[in-house]
Amino acid sequence: MVEQIGPKRFFNTLDGLRGVAAVAILIRHCPYLFGNLRLPDSQLSVDLFFVLSGFVLAHAYGRRLQTGLSTVEFMKIRLIRLYPLYGLGTLVGIAAVGMSLIVARSQSLGNHDALTVTARTFGPDAMMALFMLPALPMVSPVLYPLNQPAWSLFFELIGNAAYGVISKLKTFLGLVVGAIILCSAVGIIYYDFKLGGIGDGFSWNYAVEGLSRIGFSFPLGIVLYKVPRVNLNIPPFVLCVLLVLILVGLPKGTGLNIYPLFCIFVLFPLLVTLAAAAEPSENLRSIFSFLGMASYGIYATHKPVEEFVIGAALRVLHLRLDQFAPFSGLIFLAAILTAIGLIDTYFDRPVRRWLTQKSNRATPESSAAVEAVG
Repeated sequence: MVEQIGPKRFFNTLDGLRGVAAVAILIRHCPYLFGNLRLPDSQLSVDLFFVLSGFVLAHAYGRRLQTGLSTVEFMKIRLIRLYPLYGLGTLVGIAAVGMSLIVARSQSLGNHDALTVTARTFGPDAMMALFMLPALPMVSPVLYPLNQPAWSLFFELIGNAAYGVISKLKTFLGLVVGAIILCSAVGIIYYDFKLGGIGDGFSWNYAVEGLSRIGFSFPLGIVLYKVPRVNLNIPPFVLCVLLVLILVGLPKGTGLNIYPLFCIFVLFPLLVTLAAAAEPSENLRSIFSFLGMASYGIYATHKPVEEFVIGAALRVLHLRLDQFAPFSGLIFLAAILTAIGLIDTYFDRPVRRWLTQKSNRATPESSAAVEAVG
C-alpha cells in the first residue's frame, strides 16, 4: 500500500530511530562510563542523522522554500532551533575543560577531548565555539575541541544553507542534486578505502570526509521524502531493533570495509523509507515522541556533560567512575534523559520561542515550525 503523507504528518517512528541513534552515539563517546558496553559501528549514526534531517526538513520547509521563504529566513529558523542546546553544551564544555586546566595535568581525566585544549588555545577555542564556528585550524586539529560531536552540526548547517539556495533553482534542480549526491558518494568510497572505514569529519585533516557524508545523506533524505513510500507493516519497534543490530556491525578483523558503504548507501535509506510509512501504536507513540525530542539534546550536550561529571567526581569526591562501568553509564544515561526533558520544557522551548519573537521577520507559522522540527 502506497501511503500519501500530508503536510501535518508526524513521523513518530523516525523520532524513535533518531533517539536510538543518539543513545548509541552517547554510549560510543562515553567509554569511561560504559566500559565494554559498545556498539562498534555506532559512528554511522551520524549518517543516519543526516538522512533523517534531509527528510524532515523537506517535509517542513520544502514547499515554503519554493514559494517565498528566503534562504536567510530559513537559516535564521535553523539557527534558532540548533543554537540554544548547542550553546548550553558549549558552556558546559568550557567549564569542564577550564576545570581540567586549573588542576595539575597529573590529575587529568584521562579523556582525550580535554587534553586537546591547552591554556594557550582555550581562549580562541572558546570564542569560536560560542559563535558556533569551528576552531581555527592553526589552533586546534579538531573542529570543536570543547564539544567534539558538534562537528556534525557545522556540516548540518552547511547542508541546510545549500538546500536553501539550491531549492530556489528553477532549472537543473535535479541535475545539481544528483551531481552533489554522486560526487559525495565518490568521496565516501575514497575515504572508506583510505581509512578502512567511515567515522571521521571531526578533524580538520578529514573535513572533506565530513562534507562527503553530509553531501550524500542529507540530499538523499530530501529525495526519499519526495518518492512514494510503501508500507510493509513492519512494527516500528522492530525497525528500532534493526537499527541497533546495524550499529553493532560486523566483527572487527574481518577486513571488510565495505560494510559502512552498505549501511550508508543501502540500509539507512531503506530503514528511513520503511520507518516513514510505519507508525507506532498508541502505547509506544509517547515513548517514540520523547526519544525524538531528547535526541538532539543528548547529542548536543552529552560529551561536555560527561567530561564535567567525570572531572567533578574525581576532583571533589575523589571517585573514579570507570570503576562502576557500565552501571555508571546507565545511571548517566537515565540522568541525562531526565535532564533533557526538564531542559526542553524550561529552557530550550522558551528560549527558541523568545528568539523567534525577536526575529525581525518571524511569523506564527515559522514559530510553530521551530517547535516541531528536530
